[in-house]
Amino acid sequence: LNATVIAGLLAGSLGAQAQTNLVQNPTFAGGSFASWNANGSYGAYYEGTYVNSDVAYLGWYDGIAMWQDTGATFQSGVSYELAVTAQVSQGTIGDLTLSLQDPTIGWAVVASGDAAFANPTFSGAASPSLWETLTLNVTASQLNSALSSAGGSVGDHLAVGIALLNTDSNAYAWIQSVSLVAT
Repeated sequence: LNATVIAGLLAGSLGAQAQTNLVQNPTFAGGSFASWNANGSYGAYYEGTYVNSDVAYLGWYDGIAMWQDTGATFQSGVSYELAVTAQVSQGTIGDLTLSLQDPTIGWAVVASGDAAFANPTFSGAASPSLWETLTLNVTASQLNSALSSAGGSVGDHLAVGIALLNTDSNAYAWIQSVSLVAT
């Protein structure tokens, strides 16, 4: 095999492994909260003082959440990974509760897990080096069982949720990106 053929094979192989992010507006481009819903204090903007990034902010206290119907649907035999890149921007936030939800049946939570921040307390020095990626992995068998238990089915809409957990009052998180991929 020559170098051109090997490069082509590698590119094809890597391309086949590329995963599509199912989340709409996953990086809050241009400081926009478009495609997202939330309760509490929330929004999106370009944060140029500390992290030089478009961010969503979510805050206040336990249970404050943001969510999105991705427009995708639950597929049979598919596992999913939900990844959220975030940092505490004010106060203390112990965890984010990450969830897959089914808006077709009233936004039922199909799978969820609490992901702990390694740096749960804002130190007054937000930085690009403090971004943490918190994940929820749901296998196809876990998902099929949970979807059935919730009264949902394959083909229902697939939504993601992010909620604050173990916070002090007046705590905020910056969220840089959200990714949902089939694995």
